Amino acid sequence: MLTQRQIQQLKPDSKIYKRGCGDGLFIVVEKTYNGIEGDKRGGGKYFKGRYKQSEIQLGKFGTGFNEFSLKTAELEWQKIKLWSLENNQPVSKFKNHLIKKIEKETHTLKETIDKFLSEGLDVKPFTHQTYKNQLHNRVLGNISPHFTLKQLEWDNGGREIITSLIEKIRIQARGNGVDQSERCQELLNAVFNFAIEKGWMTRGQNPASKFKRQRRRENHHPTLDWNEVPKLLTDINLNKCNSHIQTVLATKFLLMTFLRTGALARLEWEWIKDKDGIECFEIPGNTHGLKRRKDVNDNIPHYVPLTNEMKQILEVCSQYNDGSKYVFQPIRQSRYPHLDPESPNNYLKNLGYSDKQRAHGWRRTARTYAIDLLGAESDVIKRQMGHLPDNKVDKAYDRSLRLKDRKKLMDDWCKLLTENGLKV
Repeated sequence: MLTQRQIQQLKPDSKIYKRGCGDGLFIVVEKTYNGIEGDKRGGGKYFKGRYKQSEIQLGKFGTGFNEFSLKTAELEWQKIKLWSLENNQPVSKFKNHLIKKIEKETHTLKETIDKFLSEGLDVKPFTHQTYKNQLHNRVLGNISPHFTLKQLEWDNGGREIITSLIEKIRIQARGNGVDQSERCQELLNAVFNFAIEKGWMTRGQNPASKFKRQRRRENHHPTLDWNEVPKLLTDINLNKCNSHIQTVLATKFLLMTFLRTGALARLEWEWIKDKDGIECFEIPGNTHGLKRRKDVNDNIPHYVPLTNEMKQILEVCSQYNDGSKYVFQPIRQSRYPHLDPESPNNYLKNLGYSDKQRAHGWRRTARTYAIDLLGAESDVIKRQMGHLPDNKVDKAYDRSLRLKDRKKLMDDWCKLLTENGLKV
């Protein structure tokens, strides 16, 4: 084994040669040659390592910047061999590892989010836009977009940074704070997992993973008791807040059909079809608001059997139609070509039901009182709400629609609403 002094004393020759420093590390002495002007050139020294038939050049021997003494070369060589052993990679791949590590450290949060949005999502366009808004507005609007992934790794204090960010989002969102903050946390968790898969962030360092919170009572959308429903129906009829007729019609139709507002607002006239002798809305499975999974079950349509009461609402809608394919028209300038899905919920708020009844909460009303008051089967109600079979056997074998049973349920439900005050 050579010492530092012995390496310094090695003289270059007309041929390249090397000497062992122990444990697979050796020093290479380059040959000398005559330059253009007759001066002697070459003769430099550098360290190389050999392990399991693989070699890597460490760097130049010396005491200057980015040069290796014998001691620092030995330490670097031990680090490289340990990396090779732990990752089952030849030592010759270590420099590629360092390049990737540098690239990982220079990726910013904004770059990663943009890459995630362009490559890491396979969702419907509306959902993609929603995620984009949340990540750009709520996340990047409250944290420096120039944070590197290295800075945000758990062990480098990233956990505290992300925890503070999520708490800030929760406070800003007020009434919807928990929902907004949890959605953003889940999205960030997906963003950092995407970065880990890309090799930009160290595995196990996701700062947004599995937030631990105190268990809290789950807050469902507020829902009225049935004895309060007649007053709601009267308030909808009176429309004291003077909302647009399209909103009133859509809200009444929502009460009759159990639909989510996203699907309700997108109803099209051409979707009215005859199915097994029953006139229905045949809503395509990829319609926003049906909650189908893309490329899994979004090929399965949802059917809404039409009742006489529903047809009366549709007749009024047709009188306001301006040639649009949509049943419910947009109000003045709108970001949608159809009625804004938030309109029924905003209508209930304007009527004074903000903390009493929400549009989505009406599905809970229907699920409960269709059983208690009409004696309907739970399976029929679930199908009419758009739920698909939830166990493996039924998913594989049950293709029944039970449209006759669902038509009877819709008839009985609409009659119940009109008996309690709903005007159509």
